[in-house]
Amino acid sequence: FLFEAVVTRFEAKNVEELDLRLLEVTLLFNNISVSITAGRINVNEIVSGFGIDFVVDPISLRSKLEEQGIQMMVCYAAEILGAGVIMLPKMCTDRIVDGMNEIMHLDSCQIENDAGKPVGSIEILIRLMIKCDE
Repeated sequence: FLFEAVVTRFEAKNVEELDLRLLEVTLLFNNISVSITAGRINVNEIVSGFGIDFVVDPISLRSKLEEQGIQMMVCYAAEILGAGVIMLPKMCTDRIVDGMNEIMHLDSCQIENDAGKPVGSIEILIRLMIKCDE
């Protein structure tokens, strides 16, 4: 499989002037950590070349995503702002099968601090596809 993601929108409640160079979003997808930095934040499309390749059985991947979703942590200026989880809708996870077509999905969630208080919101665009052997 090939997994790619960008942040299409990020808002933080307690950050006056957001400097994207200081922002890092770390996604946990299929127990693989994926770091998203300035060049892929507040963009509207996925640019190839920044994805992760991994090998997993489609049924295992689907099950893991249904249970755990896409977990994320947001850091600003090397400090943790908060975390959130996007649970993919069943219509997406049901499409994860052998020979599947590309899946593109846009979703959002609140980012909460350790006390469970909202500190912002995030929207991500993901692409999941079968990677062909060359």
